[in-house]
This record gives sequence, structure tokens and C-alpha cells, in this order.
Amino acid sequence: MPGRSALAMAIDPGSEWRTSDYMLAEIIDRLELNNWLLLEINSENNEIPLPEPYWRPGVTEAFTEQDQERTFATPREVANLFAGF
Repeated sequence: MPGRSALAMAIDPGSEWRTSDYMLAEIIDRLELNNWLLLEINSENNEIPLPEPYWRPGVTEAFTEQDQERTFATPREVANLFAGF
């Protein structure tokens, strides 16, 4: 199997996964974010922490709160957007 040999994995831990594995991890992350947004919009407690990203091979650094800074619309803004439909 191309890219999945013991040598390739020793040199590049990212070759441990196939493209489909990375895509599944991305889907998991997107579903977690979707669930977080749903809870954030419908909850009285708006301080629910963002979900942790799914582990991927070759990624050793943990995300910090600074990496998770909210750069998108607030849940209230999203709710107001969809309320108009």
C-alpha cells in the first residue's frame, strides 16, 4: 500500500493515515462543532467550551485558547439570521 510502509510511517507520522481517514476526522470535528453551536444557541449558559479537535497522527501540539478564539458569528447572530426565514 503506497505511503503506509513502516519506513514511511517512521519518517512521517502523518503517512499512518490515508486521505479517507483524515476526511473522517474532519467530519468528526465538524459534527462536534455543529453540536457545540446547537448547544450554545439553545442554552442559557453561553460559556460552553469549544470541543477538542480529533487526534491526527503527526500533530503533537495541543491547541490553546488563543488558537480557539471566536472569529465567527456569535450563536445569537446565527439564530437571528435563521429566524428571518
